[in-house]
Amino acid sequence: MEVLARFRPDPRVVAGMSDIVVDEADGALYASIPSGIVPDDWFPKRLLTSATLSGRYVDVAHSESVAALWGHFAIPATVEGGLEDFDGSAVQNAGARALTQKISAHLYALTEGEWEPSINGIRFLSRFGADLELWTVFEQPTDADRSDQLSDIEVASFGPHHPVVRNAFRLLNLTMDG
Repeated sequence: MEVLARFRPDPRVVAGMSDIVVDEADGALYASIPSGIVPDDWFPKRLLTSATLSGRYVDVAHSESVAALWGHFAIPATVEGGLEDFDGSAVQNAGARALTQKISAHLYALTEGEWEPSINGIRFLSRFGADLELWTVFEQPTDADRSDQLSDIEVASFGPHHPVVRNAFRLLNLTMDG
């Protein structure tokens, strides 16, 4: 959902397009791809990966986390970010990217002792639905080509007929090009 959402038709653009009269010659010379279409070359560039995750993670929308972070982020959320409050909805607000980046940087910087990270990442819910979980795994300077928090990694290619992809296409009102 998160990576395909950029192809979703923007309601403001769709509404504006209905007001445009396209000259037939211009339409032929300067054709554009309609919104809601995923290009054919999108899938070969991506892999479907699963892994076992270990470590300590902060659920940033949990009431305990919101309460603990409130003192650090109430002013950035309200005064700088224009939100009503720093609450659970603030961490799911697509328009509050600067705020969520500050929260992430704050949590990444927490350490035990001098160098050991206290937190290995963040769990949060997708803005596309509370049934969709997302996990951020913080990269560490000691990590090699992958995080030490990942094991049992399985990688596979996938395409538009995969059940998860078909469901995302349905929910986001997308179709394949061609």
